[in-house]
Amino acid sequence: MTVGSVATWVPVPAPGHAVPARAVDRISVDPPVAGASSPVLSIRAVFTVAPEEPLLRGHFPGLPVWPGVLIVEGLEQTVRAGLAHAGQPVADLCALTSVRFLRAARPGDEIVFDVELRRIAAGWRARAELTLADEPCARLRADFAERDG
Repeated sequence: MTVGSVATWVPVPAPGHAVPARAVDRISVDPPVAGASSPVLSIRAVFTVAPEEPLLRGHFPGLPVWPGVLIVEGLEQTVRAGLAHAGQPVADLCALTSVRFLRAARPGDEIVFDVELRRIAAGWRARAELTLADEPCARLRADFAERDG
């Protein structure tokens, strides 16, 4: 390109592995503690990384690993489903304050999300401990903002 030229944007087709990302299979929610000054929700979610999962095809060839971004997606899906189950308003992920990946999730692994949500001024603060076969695999801290109206 030269100065003064106009760029032409060409649509890029979705890669062959692009599919809707389901990152949680099932959840359970403990009801909030009645009378608590700062409501707390405890959510447990489980996701099994299916060996035939299309997203594993290119991540990484010969050594498939569940992508870290889908671990974060799993946290968001867990929080959304948990809030809905508890009758709370929808909240969107607005900040990741800490993310630590401790162990790779591989095909056939069952990822367990244990999430504690605490009420904050604009929404919820999440602390998530993830395990594979009872061994730590990730720790995430994030904030979720409730939608206006």
